[in-house]
Amino acid sequence: GKTVRVGPNLSTTVNLTGPPTTPRALPEPPATVSPAADASFVYRELPPLIRFSWQGPARTKTFRLQLARDPGFTKVVVDEKLDHAGYSHGNLSQGDYYWKVSSCDGWSEGKASQARHFRLVQDREPPPLEVMFPPAVLEDRQFLLTGTTEAGAELFVNNKPAPTGVGGEFSRLLKFQRGINIITVEAVDAAGNITYKTHKVVCKF
Repeated sequence: GKTVRVGPNLSTTVNLTGPPTTPRALPEPPATVSPAADASFVYRELPPLIRFSWQGPARTKTFRLQLARDPGFTKVVVDEKLDHAGYSHGNLSQGDYYWKVSSCDGWSEGKASQARHFRLVQDREPPPLEVMFPPAVLEDRQFLLTGTTEAGAELFVNNKPAPTGVGGEFSRLLKFQRGINIITVEAVDAAGNITYKTHKVVCKF
């Protein structure tokens, strides 16, 4: 026995025991925080724990999180109603993912946030490492060690961090003692894969 007009971005609730409720505004979409747009997570064996977080509008306590393998959200992996602004998943396979979240007010669900994309990459390949070592016998007390590794990899020369350039190039001035010297170079990529090289130098300065 009651008629209501529902305009854009408004909602009404109809149940079995009463008339439609007075239309009210849909809750605003939350502001997504993390993962950041187009974030990339690299791992070697076990997939990392992905933490989803967002900031909901004032007084909103219920949210709907959707996670899918495609931007059209036809291959849904997660579709959860949550009573807090956060969610974690630690068993996602490698590949591309898209996620969005909406605010809920009773039976009313507002528009979802803009979908964000992130990627999981499994990497078991050790990083490349090229090193220009000094000759086996050296008549100088120092040598400029140079080489290249994978861009973004951490580099260690004789167990000490060595900076790398944008393309993975590096150089380090080494100072030797008379006699036998051992040079160790280690490259560690984002997934934790390691490449290790050693070289022995006999100094006769």
